[in-house]
Amino acid sequence: MTHPMKADVSVAHVLPPPGSHRLLIKNMVCPQCIQVVGEDLAALGLQVHRVALGEADASTPDGAAPDWAAIRSRLQDAGFVLLEDPRDQLVDRIKTLLVALIHYPPARPAAAQLLRLSGRAPGEGLPLPVALILRFRRPDD
Repeated sequence: MTHPMKADVSVAHVLPPPGSHRLLIKNMVCPQCIQVVGEDLAALGLQVHRVALGEADASTPDGAAPDWAAIRSRLQDAGFVLLEDPRDQLVDRIKTLLVALIHYPPARPAAAQLLRLSGRAPGEGLPLPVALILRFRRPDD
């Protein structure tokens, strides 16, 4: 089982299940947040397919449109924000990925492999994602 804070790169992360809605949620920063969001969505009668940092995939049992006002209110009561503006969604996704990279960076072999693939030495004009991984990895990795 992977740690709940690690970035999810599975197919489920790319595409929500058919008939479900991808909810992008601000202020999710820990495993407890994942649990709370999942429980809150289930309490609203939604079928929860997946919950990860910053997002959840859910659908209604009858396939109807979800009650967005109820979802928004329930998440807000728990300290979260349902992101509906595409620009806000993009900014929050970037922040969530950076949190995951900083707190749970890839192991050293993955970083070394990225360097080999790039053909460059550490810090020498690396593409931004590679430079971030190498900059924020832990010394014991």
